[in-house]
Amino acid sequence: MEYLSVEQLKVKYKENSLTLGKQVKLVQYNETKAGQILVSYVLFVAVMFSLITSSSSSSFILQRIRWVLLSQILLISASFWLAITMVIKRLVGAKYHYELSLMVRQMLLEEILTVQNGQMKSPEQQQAGGRLAKPDPVRLRQWYTNLFAILSPLIAFTVLTLYACIVILLDGK
Repeated sequence: MEYLSVEQLKVKYKENSLTLGKQVKLVQYNETKAGQILVSYVLFVAVMFSLITSSSSSSFILQRIRWVLLSQILLISASFWLAITMVIKRLVGAKYHYELSLMVRQMLLEEILTVQNGQMKSPEQQQAGGRLAKPDPVRLRQWYTNLFAILSPLIAFTVLTLYACIVILLDGK
């Protein structure tokens, strides 16, 4: 096992802090992107649904273009879910790496304090330091639960809205 000086550890700590800052920005960017996609989709569905159910729109016109409207709604919904899946996949990866960097930062800080205090590590601590780090499963599980809690109503919204649009368009009001 390689022992590093306090200065080397501090340099690694600063590098880790820079990486952490970049990862925070990446997580925030992906969260913002996901929010923008979600808002755009909800607005699109609201406009299409109001167009379909509007009393001023002619039933004759709806009959003529119902397959176009239905196809458009289904294609946009499929595109939305593909886009949100890709953004969430990137967000999950960014969040995972952020959590790893937090752990590395904590380990570096502990190492700096240990070296500064002149304490020697026990064989168990040395062995634990050599293992591959994994993020706290409780924090990740909590984050995944929050993500699921956000996406579940959105899935229900999509299904109900698509069902309502299909019923209205195919039954001709």
